[in-house]
Amino acid sequence: MRLPALAACSPNEFDKRLRVLLAALPKRNSDDISGQLLIDAYTGKLGGFPSEQIAFLCDTVLDRCQWFPTIAECLTILAEWKRDDEALKLQERAKSLVFWDNQARFEDTMAALARGDVTQKEIDALPQNWREIAETRGHLWLNDDGSYKLRVPGSAPTRHLLEDRSQPKCGTCQGVGRILTLEGEEIDCECAEVRHAA
Repeated sequence: MRLPALAACSPNEFDKRLRVLLAALPKRNSDDISGQLLIDAYTGKLGGFPSEQIAFLCDTVLDRCQWFPTIAECLTILAEWKRDDEALKLQERAKSLVFWDNQARFEDTMAALARGDVTQKEIDALPQNWREIAETRGHLWLNDDGSYKLRVPGSAPTRHLLEDRSQPKCGTCQGVGRILTLEGEEIDCECAEVRHAA
């Protein structure tokens, strides 16, 4: 949603604000352009900004500057201004609602994947980053072709991995069949000898 443009500061208001600055702050060089010529120059460069932004400029100049600012200094200060009108607040509320709605749908989807309560078609329709997160959380398998399938707890691949990790064939060699001696020599593990004897 695009924000509506703010109305530009009126020439009359801009002229009044600029004259306040001219009266409050000395100029660095008295030989520079002055009077109406100076006001016209500043109006040409700064007059198109919104009234709220010009008010911010004038307040900041009076608080910060010891000399009447150049146009370049004014533009730097104008860039610091942050819009804070009702239209912006409405936009921020709308963005927040959309974010939290999206977050709720994401969490619901992750919970459904954890329960195994989704179809393959629904998995395929998920955003890519959601599928990647679900795979990281252990809800989906990533196939070699880049597709994803449901990873239900207790399924054959999960059970196979758990058995391999939790039940090594030998506690000494971890099922490899070979071990290293203190001298660094590789020898058969006792479990291998037992298997050969059998």
